[in-house]
Amino acid sequence: MSQLSMHAQDFLNAYEILRESNDALISKGADGARETAYGSLPAMGIDIVCLAFSVELHLKELHRIVSQAPPKGHNISKLFYGLPKDVQEEVVSHSSIAQYGWGDAQLQLELNAISNGFEKWRYAYESASLKYNIYFAKALIEAMQSVASKK
Repeated sequence: MSQLSMHAQDFLNAYEILRESNDALISKGADGARETAYGSLPAMGIDIVCLAFSVELHLKELHRIVSQAPPKGHNISKLFYGLPKDVQEEVVSHSSIAQYGWGDAQLQLELNAISNGFEKWRYAYESASLKYNIYFAKALIEAMQSVASKK
């Protein structure tokens, strides 16, 4: 496992820990303030930063595997469409994504929707509202991990 791959997995793990903690604090919040090892308020948005960065690093790991050089930048669409076409097709045909039955246009919309997640969510306080498709991001990571393991 490469350093890049381990780092990508670390950020995915951080997302999962933060999400679990947030969910626990929110569900217990109805009973009144509850102090935990992580505080008494959820860390909203920080989890998305970790997930978005994990998506980016998984993409860069695929680039490293197929071309030996991970590209720079944070834009998920550019990173994905910069992969060789056969690798893109392998990712899209993975069951985690194929189950949705999306055509190219819908896939492009989903990629565009998460493309700037790492940049935008780091500065969430500057935006009135932000959206991030967690389910697509996790499905994309699952597909990329599968493809990377076969290369």
